[in-house]
Amino acid sequence: MRGGLWDAASGEAAGRYYRDRPRVASDGGRTRNGSAAQGTPEVSSLQELKKALEKATPGSLIRLASGTYQIFAEDPPFLIKGVQGLPDQPIVIQGTHGPDQGLRATIIDGGRSLDDTLELEEHYRSPGSRPIELHELIMERRCRTQHAINCFLFEETAYLVVEELTVRNCWPTGLIFVSSRYVTLRAVNAVGSTYPFFADRRSDHFLVEDNVWTQDPSGYTADESGYSGRVDLTPKPGRMWDTIPWGGVHHGSRAYLNGGLIGSFGTHGSIVIRRNIIRNAYNGIRIRANRCESPPCNMNVEIYDNDFQFNRDNPVEPEDYAANWWVFHNRIYNGHGWFSLDGVKGGPVYIFGNVGWFDDKPARRCIQRDWAADQTIHPGKRYEPTPEGECSRSRTGKVIKLGPEPVEIKEPF
Repeated sequence: MRGGLWDAASGEAAGRYYRDRPRVASDGGRTRNGSAAQGTPEVSSLQELKKALEKATPGSLIRLASGTYQIFAEDPPFLIKGVQGLPDQPIVIQGTHGPDQGLRATIIDGGRSLDDTLELEEHYRSPGSRPIELHELIMERRCRTQHAINCFLFEETAYLVVEELTVRNCWPTGLIFVSSRYVTLRAVNAVGSTYPFFADRRSDHFLVEDNVWTQDPSGYTADESGYSGRVDLTPKPGRMWDTIPWGGVHHGSRAYLNGGLIGSFGTHGSIVIRRNIIRNAYNGIRIRANRCESPPCNMNVEIYDNDFQFNRDNPVEPEDYAANWWVFHNRIYNGHGWFSLDGVKGGPVYIFGNVGWFDDKPARRCIQRDWAADQTIHPGKRYEPTPEGECSRSRTGKVIKLGPEPVEIKEPF
């Protein structure tokens, strides 16, 4: 137990649930030829998946067959509601991880992709149709609400495992959880998304492990980035790192890139994030407490044994409030500001045993004239882009960023 890592709601150690619960069997409910094992239902459409989940009981394992499941930009979110297992009998949604097992991958495609300049492109079911107010949501900084989600929406779920899926082109979020608890997200290959995973204010207790997230796939081929289900783990820079200015994402026209592997605006916490690869992303982990309904929020978070590669802003960024965060034994390769605690209240926060190095500098290929007019999203705020020098901003690095504002710290960092 991490120095008193405790869940006041349940009276249990927050990390104990994850450490003591058995993992799904390594065969994943499959026979050697890749078909579903006897007694494991296999579904081949999203509607079949929904029906199978409606009938699921604690301990059920439902396999989503290999193939691409297309969700278009104007489609409503795919809603999964009320699926609840038990602590020792979770309900498992399982895909096929793909070529590493000699099989085709199970791919969820959300219908929004990035073009060569990292602008969003829409893919419509009906020619000339329009997605639900995405542009307005982005302009109002509400692009991460459930109304903007066009992939999977989980509501009132508990003791659920989602594993071995490829989730691509889901903007702004791949899997969003509303009023959900005790969720494991494992071995998901995510390409794109502001947040591949997002928890609302009434969701807590998440285990996020063994995932690979490539937010900007421009430095890779489709077989390298994970887009096809294959992943080459060799680190390579993309346009987010070497071409897009820092401010163009932080407060400019590419603000939908300013997310993290898992995010929230007010979860109580109890989140374990381990053994993930987070690469070519603006941030690694970004969890906020700005919409906390019943403080304290953003508590009991463990981040360890992760690889952060080519993160343009912050590999680890709690915001607003953080209590009992443990950040240790991570590896950071070419990250701008490793640990951002700017304006964060609360404490304690423990950061130790991390290793980082660099051999490249961001924005080497940034052309100033391409971004001189990029002054959207934050009109009237304290920091405003200028016509000169945007490509030269925030290119030097820092290990820990504390910020200039006075904050209340109840415990030492």
